[in-house]
Amino acid sequence: MYSHHSHSGDYIAHGSDPLDEIIARVYELNFHTYCLTEHMPRISQQYLYPEEYICNDVNKDLALLSENFEKYLKHASKIKNNACVDPYIRTSILIGMEVEGCDEEHLKLANRILQQNSNVIQFVVGSCHHVNSVPIDFDATSWMKALKETSNNNLRQLFKDYYNLQYKMLTEIKPLVVGHFDLIRLYLPSTLRVNTNTGKVVTDQYSGGTPVSEIQNIMTYWEDVKELIVRNLKFIDSYGGCVEINTSGLRKNLIQPYPHIEVANLVKQYCSGRFVLSDDAHSVSQVGTNYSKALKYITNDLKLDYLYYLSDKNAIDHRITVEKISIKDLVKDPFWSNDV
Repeated sequence: MYSHHSHSGDYIAHGSDPLDEIIARVYELNFHTYCLTEHMPRISQQYLYPEEYICNDVNKDLALLSENFEKYLKHASKIKNNACVDPYIRTSILIGMEVEGCDEEHLKLANRILQQNSNVIQFVVGSCHHVNSVPIDFDATSWMKALKETSNNNLRQLFKDYYNLQYKMLTEIKPLVVGHFDLIRLYLPSTLRVNTNTGKVVTDQYSGGTPVSEIQNIMTYWEDVKELIVRNLKFIDSYGGCVEINTSGLRKNLIQPYPHIEVANLVKQYCSGRFVLSDDAHSVSQVGTNYSKALKYITNDLKLDYLYYLSDKNAIDHRITVEKISIKDLVKDPFWSNDV
């Protein structure tokens, strides 16, 4: 089994278990490949989350993020080295970093980190967690604030802002794995009423708006939004990148993992169906969770022939290659006998 995206309580404030305990669970479940991908440090106060105000000094709080990231790289290297020499460990450990594609300065920082740690960091998960400098996956209140920050409180424009920011991150970083591609949908209220022509949010049923719940395929409903998604996917395909099927959406009460079927079908069409699987675990209890639901999604909804994964087994200097496994072989993995 595979996961290309994970976190721990050692190095991020919203994680809840030590990295060593998470890895112990990974080994217990006999993963084939497990990727460590802690967040890169953020360098601006506006991107700090409430739980990251620890030192009563913003500069110290920001410095702590950088210190923790350096500790993570050393810890991850130790885990990987131990896995390589221990004959009883069958799991391949890969070391990555989740990029914060929030603005130009953070993209520049990401590239500097990659250059300075090229002997350690093997790949990048590219993500966008903010739109107009407001977090869109923290809570519903923040999501609504991000919406209001767009021109004229416009859902259509919010989607466009998100996918344009994602494109900037893609072109600057070229991440091998693109994380939770349609994260913008997480806190999208089903009761939100919008003008289906303009995308502008309306206040009540008398203003001519339609609830989001009644708009089929909301993420691709507007052609100009769909064009941006297709543009992004074509670019990912151009450099051989992968889009993750991220099961964290399921544990956050979405009906499908990221990306939702309407976007996932575009991945099949415009990005060669190059999906990798991720649990995006932040705790021991989240390792490999909802994978049975993901398998049904992969087989019944997406009808994939192959799932892709990253490997450094057949590459020089532990460089990454993109491999694939047939779904027929995937379903035979002993992992499925676990109760997760």
